[in-house]
Amino acid sequence: MQSRSSAFARFRRIARARLPLLACCAALIATACSRRETPVQEAPVPRRVQVRLVETARIQMPTARQVAFLGTRAFVAQNFEGMTELDASDPAKPRVQHRLAPSQAQPLHIRPVPPDMLAVADRFRGLVMWRVADTDAPTTLAELAMPGIATHLDVLERGGRRFAVVACGGEGVTIVDISDPAAPKIVGRHKLDADYSRRIAVDGDIAYVADNTDGGLKVLDIARPDDPQLLLKVLMPGFCQSVERRGELLLSAYRTHGVRVFRVEPRPPAADRASTPGLTLLSSVHRTRNRVQETLPLWDDNATAPQRRLAAFADDAAGIELYDFADPAAPLLVGEQRTPDSTLGLAFHRGFLYAACWNAGVVVYDLR
Repeated sequence: MQSRSSAFARFRRIARARLPLLACCAALIATACSRRETPVQEAPVPRRVQVRLVETARIQMPTARQVAFLGTRAFVAQNFEGMTELDASDPAKPRVQHRLAPSQAQPLHIRPVPPDMLAVADRFRGLVMWRVADTDAPTTLAELAMPGIATHLDVLERGGRRFAVVACGGEGVTIVDISDPAAPKIVGRHKLDADYSRRIAVDGDIAYVADNTDGGLKVLDIARPDDPQLLLKVLMPGFCQSVERRGELLLSAYRTHGVRVFRVEPRPPAADRASTPGLTLLSSVHRTRNRVQETLPLWDDNATAPQRRLAAFADDAAGIELYDFADPAAPLLVGEQRTPDSTLGLAFHRGFLYAACWNAGVVVYDLR
């Protein structure tokens, strides 16, 4: 066994041999610790620009649920309480032009058909065509009973003919030839295995249907109005309340599950009927108090000047929410407005937002 003195002598020899290496390491460590890092120059973060709604007018009427524009004339659907026409040429002072009693109309949705007609989804009468010449009170051209309850509609133009594509609660979708508005006729139907079809948005040969069964959103091929075909069911949780198409985006409201934002990739023009447009889920806009009734993109894809991509949500008792859709994969909340009653429908006209606020009537907001 080595003596303690010989072991100590051996340790001193090793330490002398490695002293230069240890000194070098210590110098490197000291240099690294004393070096000052150059701060990273970060790009400035753009300030969130809030959008403010300023009330400019309020028109009292019961059960206002939707506002639709034909020129400067606004038509308000009031369900069991009839329909009201407003002169909205001055947004600060809209005036009542005509009121239609419930015995004349009980609209759930009004679709203007230029130059001087309305196609109305009437709760009990079905599809009703109205003529609304500038100097006359609205007059009925035709009534056509629908299967189920006519809740919403959009219009399709094809081969010189005009069709109303009607969402029918409990009975899917009905397509009506309205080329002769005085003699509309049913040409096609699709039941969809539907529970209650609430809204519909037509884009070319495709119809997007908000229905509350099978997850809600359904996609129909309506290239042949006499033979609509189901292309796609989008199975997602929630009650699908509304659907709105704008450019490449599809916004679908699911009441308490918020709004799902999809990117639409159209099928090629020469594609057969079996092919479907692509739908890619980009984002889900959800707040705990959501009960979204309708979404309304406020931008115009055909505008020549750059526009801020804002969308307004009618959020029932919560009022109105405004989102910036510059990045549709991450919509940004930029404004909200409490309304005097439940907000069920929205319309955007000449820079003003018109909110159908149930028993508070129609409230007009300047968008700033």
